[in-house]
Amino acid sequence: MIARFLFVLALVIAADAALIVYFVTQPSSAAALPVVVIAATGMVPLIAMLAFHMLWRPIFLAYPLQPKGLDAVSRRFQSFGVSIVNMGFSIHATTDDEHLHLEPLWVWQVLGASPASIPWTELSPEPRSLLAREGCAVRLNGNLIVGPRWCFERVFASA
Repeated sequence: MIARFLFVLALVIAADAALIVYFVTQPSSAAALPVVVIAATGMVPLIAMLAFHMLWRPIFLAYPLQPKGLDAVSRRFQSFGVSIVNMGFSIHATTDDEHLHLEPLWVWQVLGASPASIPWTELSPEPRSLLAREGCAVRLNGNLIVGPRWCFERVFASA
């Protein structure tokens, strides 16, 4: 999954670079400026969309968003990492007795990051959380998820 994403990402970057080089080297480079600006700024949403559709969605699509419990604790703008996708300060996280609810910002949802409610029984602690300096890590079906420590307290308490 990650190798396929990296391959597609390399192709997209190579095509974009070739497009920019082609238009910059043309004699009428003044007309090329809008094309170069659009190609360069369009890369960010394109790469985000590729990451969400190829890495985020396959992991979380099996866990549709569920109603939050009455005892739910929510914090906005939390940072999570899933595989090689880092969602810094762009996840609204909620924990209740049954699930960990992850809701990406609306702009990420438009680009393909689906919200999810993950049952606690599906998460397992990852003791080697070297990637998580301020948080901790868990596994969901073999995929590493790094997030704030408060989100995963139930996972580590039951281990």
